[in-house]
Amino acid sequence: MWWDFFKLFYYSCPGRTPADTSKLAGPFITQPPSCKYRHPKQLDGVDLKELAQKLGNLTYDSLGHFLYHLAVDIERQGSGDALRGREKLASELFSAGEALHKARVDIEKAWDICEPFMKDDIGSK
Repeated sequence: MWWDFFKLFYYSCPGRTPADTSKLAGPFITQPPSCKYRHPKQLDGVDLKELAQKLGNLTYDSLGHFLYHLAVDIERQGSGDALRGREKLASELFSAGEALHKARVDIEKAWDICEPFMKDDIGSK
């Protein structure tokens, strides 16, 4: 079952087709995938401290949604690294994804606490 999960993300590289499964053999990769991702150090025109402050100022339910999507993307990257045989990196990315999911749960609990007091503020923004 977990292998099907990994194969789902194997096709996330542009131009990859089901015929490319010939490169896969069970949980082992017989040929490294050719898709290369680039991870920028910065976002164009975005100060990371300012971005963090803006995200932190979201309502906690919206921040929870963001954390969910971030966790899913980090786990997707972990799946790709697992397919490429980078077990240690994949393990750390899966661990980070789990931590982000926990952060999401915690921030959603904070939302449950403060939501009744924010009814007036939500509609005004």
